[in-house]
Amino acid sequence: MNNKEHFDMLVNMGVLKSDLAESRVRVLVERLLSALKIPDEEGMALDKTRLEHFGIDRNECVNWASMTVSDIKELTDDSFIVYIDEAAPNVCNTLCAYIEKYMTFYGWQVSVRTEW
Repeated sequence: MNNKEHFDMLVNMGVLKSDLAESRVRVLVERLLSALKIPDEEGMALDKTRLEHFGIDRNECVNWASMTVSDIKELTDDSFIVYIDEAAPNVCNTLCAYIEKYMTFYGWQVSVRTEW
């Protein structure tokens, strides 16, 4: 059972409300963004090995230290648009592909948009 199936099961059982889907998507995307960093003396630092492992081009125009999920919109087809702040619009293709790929593994259909 993937994350989305588990969420849907809990909604059907009355344990969760369906309007929590956006929150669930936000938490998962934030975890994926956090997975690109490692602790260092100053807090968290970008892990270039992880970027390479996930196929993300570290030269994309991203403020890696400050990128966050700025907004999420649920669409009528049960998919979501996720907005990542602190990344140049329309040019961070590998970062967007990473989020979309792993969210699909979790069972959530998302499209990622980047913005300053």
